[in-house]
Amino acid sequence: MGKMSGVRVRRETVRPLVEKAVGEHKANCHRPMLDGGGVPPKDDRDDSSSRPGSARNRCGAMLFRLSLPAWLLSGSGIHFMKADLMTRFRPALLAASLFVIGFATASFATVSPAWAAEQQPEARAFKLGAFNLVALHDAQFILPNDGKVFGVGVGPAAVTQVLDAAGAPTENITLSVDALLVKTGKEIVLIDTGIGGALQGSLKLAHVKPETVTDILITHAHPDHIGGLVKNGALAFANAKIRMSAAEWTWLQSETQMADVVKVISPQVATFEPGAEVVPGITAVDLKGHTPGHTGYEIVSGKDHLLDFGDTAHSSIISLAKPIWHISFDNDPDLGEQNRVEELAKLAKSQETIFAPHFPFPGVGKIEPQADHFAWKPTLSAK
Repeated sequence: MGKMSGVRVRRETVRPLVEKAVGEHKANCHRPMLDGGGVPPKDDRDDSSSRPGSARNRCGAMLFRLSLPAWLLSGSGIHFMKADLMTRFRPALLAASLFVIGFATASFATVSPAWAAEQQPEARAFKLGAFNLVALHDAQFILPNDGKVFGVGVGPAAVTQVLDAAGAPTENITLSVDALLVKTGKEIVLIDTGIGGALQGSLKLAHVKPETVTDILITHAHPDHIGGLVKNGALAFANAKIRMSAAEWTWLQSETQMADVVKVISPQVATFEPGAEVVPGITAVDLKGHTPGHTGYEIVSGKDHLLDFGDTAHSSIISLAKPIWHISFDNDPDLGEQNRVEELAKLAKSQETIFAPHFPFPGVGKIEPQADHFAWKPTLSAK
């Protein structure tokens, strides 16, 4: 038991809430994440499944959100930088789990997560032409290698082989959660906001105050990308226009359990279509599959350019070694796979620099071709 940010949290109280929410929703979903379920049958993958508000999209988004508190409550859930901190920060993790449940179910009010104090803020600045960019750290997930997220349909043993070949730990898969700051000279643009963990601390390291951010570009509306938009029931970036694709905004509004978040951010939301220049020097790139309106952002300054490709790929090891493997986070597994394979092939050929928000911080580098797969080549060090 612990007290964090004014919220007293008991593990025995939180766990039944998580289990109840998971039980209610995974029974209605074609591809349950938390019980090891596989990919829906081919004949269930019709065009209607990718519609905003469709059963598959509702289930995929719901189970994604519910999976986070489930990991938090497990022995191998989200860790803050080192496994030995798990016990020390268990109260904060439980408070954070309540926050995520608040995203996932209508009956819970949003609880501000107490992650920023525990998760190490980090900011790594670099230049892109005349633009100043900063990779910002927000959180870190450590997922068990159990075949429920990565390796769906192939099993943990196959994932173990991939991890072992890369010299990585085989029991868990680590994902960073990061955002990208772009200073164009006129605008201060934030691409995604993490889950609301260490982002504010990382912005402070970058000498940026929240009220000075002019634009927030959203790759997609999963909690680890929009979680930092709202703080204590109000806008965390009071003066920023929140921009996302029209398809993504429609999908987010159809998620009734997200009504409180939608209500808070609605006055600031502006939508666009793929291919639009959303901010001078930044163009929206259609990368749907992960969600109905999943969007990348092409940042161009002079002869230099960089693509923030959102959740096109999650693991710098597994997603590149086996891009054809389905991942439970994708709302449309087939379209997600198609987009991943095509985009990785394109990037490997062009050697364009990318920002990958779930790759090891700072997540800046290139995709390298490797025979029948791909590999990650970081071009910016963490320090």
